[in-house]
Amino acid sequence: ATIETIFELIQDNGLKSRKPKAVLFSAKLILKAVESFGVAVLPISKLTTQSEILIAHSNAQAREVGMKILAELCRALGSKSPLQSSIDKLKPSQISQLDSLLKSQPSATRITRRLRCKMGEPESAQSPEETLAALKMSQAEDEAKRQAARPAIDLFRVLPKTCYREKIKLDKWSEKVAALNALIDAGGEQPYKLVAPSGSVDYAPLIRELRQVLGHTHFAVCSKALAALGMLAEGVGAQLFSNLRPLLTTLLALFKDKKVCNAAGSSLDKMFANVFSFEHLLEANDSIPSSLDEKKQKNALVRKSALEYLARCVKSNGTYGTRGQLRSRDAEELAKLSCQKLNDSDASTRKAANGVLVALLSSNDSQVVEATKGVTESSLKTSNPRAYKSLQLASGSANGISS
Repeated sequence: ATIETIFELIQDNGLKSRKPKAVLFSAKLILKAVESFGVAVLPISKLTTQSEILIAHSNAQAREVGMKILAELCRALGSKSPLQSSIDKLKPSQISQLDSLLKSQPSATRITRRLRCKMGEPESAQSPEETLAALKMSQAEDEAKRQAARPAIDLFRVLPKTCYREKIKLDKWSEKVAALNALIDAGGEQPYKLVAPSGSVDYAPLIRELRQVLGHTHFAVCSKALAALGMLAEGVGAQLFSNLRPLLTTLLALFKDKKVCNAAGSSLDKMFANVFSFEHLLEANDSIPSSLDEKKQKNALVRKSALEYLARCVKSNGTYGTRGQLRSRDAEELAKLSCQKLNDSDASTRKAANGVLVALLSSNDSQVVEATKGVTESSLKTSNPRAYKSLQLASGSANGISS
């Protein structure tokens, strides 16, 4: 069994037992493991949870052991700060007790035993920074498991229990906002996880209704409709492509309204990688390139915001969703488009275009960087040397264009 499984069993069958002796035995077993093997090789996030369980226990001896485990975690991590969320739950007397434990022994207990799986490895002490990194990784893994295990929400079973259907039809803007809030709340916790479309689950009528609401004159109604669309994009994903793709230029055009600009950007952010790929965003018709054409889109704020959106997509590619991959050919198209917009009549749009190029050149993918360099070399070095030099300075020596 893995170490994680062992500690889970101790927690489920020992710490949560109704028998005080079983709880105390399990608590001492955890403390002995921490002191013998060291925090670094054990599941730190589980140890944190177990210390909280013990500190909140009705048995005084169990609480004392819990405090000792928490103190050892603080020593291994270098300070109390990484465990502040656990410390905030303590009573003032318990915080004083923890401080006394740390004052009497500032450094982590010297390990006396090694795990069998570590026997062949050279012995080395793990720094507090490395232990903290392990804690963060463990917490991220636990959260990913929790998110994967939680059930998808059937929005159309929850909505009838809310005021949505009743209030969305009313004329007053505040009633529509209340209806849209009810819709968003029905989606559950973030990141959203909704049931996939099927014979009994059809999102098309709801999306059509939200599209109509986008035309409302009050910015609060429009903003909430955008948030609802973002929820659907994140919660359902690529299966809503055919429903949401026709909305792309509509959402981009909303950048012209400063009151809903942030809401439009947030909604589009959720659509990227979940529903739209770079290929979709760069299509010639009814997509970002047409929204950047000064002959078609006269509003400079729309052009600037669309480029800022592209820069965010470049920076976040691969971190969420299933369609966020940035390929070298995507980078080439993005670079060409951005180089063209360096000639835009609006200064803020030119700056935003430069931001896209800097984001591409800062990529960890060498193929993306090389594709971008190839475009900027051919497009800017002779025809727009000032922009080329500015890009060199902005992108930095490490990832910038070689001169």
